[in-house]
Amino acid sequence: MSVTLHTTKGDVKLQLHCREAPRSCANFLALCAAGAYDACPFHRVSSGFIAQTGDPTGTGKTSRAAFAKRLPDEIVPALTFARPGVVAFANNGRPSRKGVGSQFFITVKPATHLDATCTVVGAVIWGLAVVNAISEAEAENGTPRVQIKIESVTIHANPFATGDLEFQLP
Repeated sequence: MSVTLHTTKGDVKLQLHCREAPRSCANFLALCAAGAYDACPFHRVSSGFIAQTGDPTGTGKTSRAAFAKRLPDEIVPALTFARPGVVAFANNGRPSRKGVGSQFFITVKPATHLDATCTVVGAVIWGLAVVNAISEAEAENGTPRVQIKIESVTIHANPFATGDLEFQLP
């Protein structure tokens, strides 16, 4: 239940919370398997806070789920932002009718003000320094001046593909 993001700044390995947030993790893994994140830029950075990606246009305006335009938020109270390296789907800062698509962010420090507002899908288990370097990129209005991309994604384990876990669409 892990993937590695191969970025232009280095590798970041993520452990996914597939049992806790199955629908959202299945969406994330399906997007990874389809190559949706390959060559995808980090379109939003905030030094000491987050690095955000998942919009192939690089504008931050496109976010489409694998199985539908959007999926409902999957808020799990036990999955919090109490530590650095939390991986969550981006939304407008609160659970919404719009739900989740393809955009996600990774925190570089605890961000408990985000608890119960975004769908948490995983955590960084290796490469937090890479995420920090991405978040600290020189930026204009939050957009890196020099483009930083996910080059490719390696899926190490997908329990949905093997049938070990199942999920239901709404």
